[in-house]
Amino acid sequence: MVFPLAWSASRQAGLALASARATEARARPGSTRQHPQPLGRDAGARKTE
Repeated sequence: MVFPLAWSASRQAGLALASARATEARARPGSTRQHPQPLGRDAGARKTE
């Protein structure tokens, strides 16, 4: 029972993040392409640790 709940929570977080990125891209066109997302760099740093 715990695994499906955790998967659902992570999926909700992913959807929220995707929505936030889409909103940011709409608000500032081009900025997301020129500058990598800080979240992306943080995720890479966490993976290597």
